[in-house]
Amino acid sequence: MQTSDLNITTKIEDYPVLGTLAGCKVKGKQACNVCGKDTPHRWLKFSRKHVYMGNRKRLRPGHPYRRKKHWFDNTVESGTVNRIQSGAEIFESLKDFRNDFGRPLDKKGKRRKRDVDDEDVISAEEYEEDNVLWRWKKRSILFDLPYWKYMLVRHNIDVMHVEKNVSDALLSILMHSVKSKDGLKARQDLEDIGIRTNLHPEVRGKRTYLPPAAYWLSKEEKRKFCKRLSKFRGPDGYCANIANCVSVDPPNIGSLKSHDHHVLMQNLFPVTLRGLLPKGPRIAVSRLCNYFSRLCQRVIDPEKLVTLESEQGKLAWVAPYISDGCIHLRGTCSTDPEDKVHLCPLGPNASKIWVEVSKIDGARVWRPNSEIQVISDAVGNWVAWPNKHIVFM
Repeated sequence: MQTSDLNITTKIEDYPVLGTLAGCKVKGKQACNVCGKDTPHRWLKFSRKHVYMGNRKRLRPGHPYRRKKHWFDNTVESGTVNRIQSGAEIFESLKDFRNDFGRPLDKKGKRRKRDVDDEDVISAEEYEEDNVLWRWKKRSILFDLPYWKYMLVRHNIDVMHVEKNVSDALLSILMHSVKSKDGLKARQDLEDIGIRTNLHPEVRGKRTYLPPAAYWLSKEEKRKFCKRLSKFRGPDGYCANIANCVSVDPPNIGSLKSHDHHVLMQNLFPVTLRGLLPKGPRIAVSRLCNYFSRLCQRVIDPEKLVTLESEQGKLAWVAPYISDGCIHLRGTCSTDPEDKVHLCPLGPNASKIWVEVSKIDGARVWRPNSEIQVISDAVGNWVAWPNKHIVFM
């Protein structure tokens, strides 16, 4: 009988399936599979869900966005990003974890959420989170593989799922459809947090009025937008006939498939929105579409990955790393593109360097991994750094 050896290099799935395979929770207070118990979360009183608005922790200390209270969640950000838990650390914490599949028979019944108030729900969750293993549902069978705990990237998110979700949410907000997240509850949450005073709901008699936002299309603009989409004709095999999913009168768009959203994000949104929105929202949508377009190319220049990472930081108001003036260096070891640092090749225009002393402890490294996230973690280690941002002291 012939046998063969196979290695699983990584997993590609959407986010809920990631939670199933990894065995961790992907919703609630600890929704981030990377941050875990350090996930920055906030409970929205009216929408009754958790949101995650702590991306400013990844900015350098002193960045002006850290002090922009009304741009974000009405707080000044002074924290720093926490270190990512490595696969070996997860393996050690779960080595004695017992998988109890199925519904336990002695589990007490829970009250329905509508029978308890917000304070009861939050206090109950905080009580359960006292356990270190609270966010884990099971020990993944993938950890039985001898090399799995040493892999830097064990799970990947399917870009088509992300692109479809972003496109669907963006389209519903522009059209202000029933699926739009910008409804009465969202406006009430803005008022409760104390930001975006121009978007707070107004009570007029027995009705509640929602002020129009800059990213809403007017009735005439909706007709123009749908008319442009209905006239689109692509090459044979390029995509489905999007015109079948578009109605001009009344203006409506629906029943789009994942690949239809892919075409919308990468090609059609920047063209069909010309002259329809104010300059600010229109440029933001164009930059977002341009980012997805460059990310999904068949061939990606390694030198442009740094630019993509920086662009993603600007779109999300998160800086990926500090460009210069962050570290003292003892010297470079290698500039060979094939040389590896933490199992990753250097690539072009980069050097393998030894970090001697950190000047700004909270500054992000160029290529973070499970053990090294900020400059202070890199002291006494080899790291990769772009040549144009190396400063010898």
